[in-house]
Amino acid sequence: LDDVANRESLTVNQLCTLVDSRRGDAALTASLRVFLIGYLRALAAKAPPEPEVAMPGLAEDPTAPLGVGLAALD
Repeated sequence: LDDVANRESLTVNQLCTLVDSRRGDAALTASLRVFLIGYLRALAAKAPPEPEVAMPGLAEDPTAPLGVGLAALD
């Protein structure tokens, strides 16, 4: 919520108030989750595609520990 509020030049309280005003009968917590998913999906759709990152170990050995592949993300 902090990151989205900062991106939109709002306080977290203002952002929650906006979501609250549009939520209808849904719970505020659920409405915030739905809002965040929609917001992040829209943001990701606008982002340029990133090059694929090789995950050494996972392709060659599907039983390799996840830590081997996750190190490639650093």
